Amino acid sequence: MFVSVICTIYKPEGDATEIASDKEIKFATAGYKLLGGLNLIPGQSGDSVDCKTLFNWCVESLRLGRGENRERVTAIRIGQLLAHAPSSQLDHAWPHESVREILERLASQDIEKGIVTERYNMRGVYSKALGEGGLQERSLVETYRNWAKSMQSTPRTVGMLNRIADGWLREAGEADISAQKDALRW
Repeated sequence: MFVSVICTIYKPEGDATEIASDKEIKFATAGYKLLGGLNLIPGQSGDSVDCKTLFNWCVESLRLGRGENRERVTAIRIGQLLAHAPSSQLDHAWPHESVREILERLASQDIEKGIVTERYNMRGVYSKALGEGGLQERSLVETYRNWAKSMQSTPRTVGMLNRIADGWLREAGEADISAQKDALRW
């Protein structure tokens, strides 16, 4: 079902066919909303995640995506879904250890890319005080760095968490510059 929806939304890789019909656009829009509304990962029950179920689902989805010439977008969409995984009940760090294992075993840059993008987007709408600068973003940097420090046995996951933290650090710097410019205007 997951890959069928992906096929409704995305054309095969390298396909430069004609423009989609109105009907295809409506189906793609509905499919996009459906995938965007998913926030429970396969194998998840409350705050626990069955690693075997999740791993098998990921491998099968990737296989089906490859068969439909949509492997990259399938991997990215898997990552976007995995971004909604719960935190670990053992060390309280995100992501859950089942997701960490998946990242290490599959070693997919595209899955990681999907997670990074979705975690960034999950911040949602936010507001700032005038002149605040990058304070909020630095708090996010600290959170992601602390999570990374707590799971040194999963190097791909650590690297991904550090990439997310690096992105927030860049955002903090940009917010600082914006606050400095605002201070000159007032």
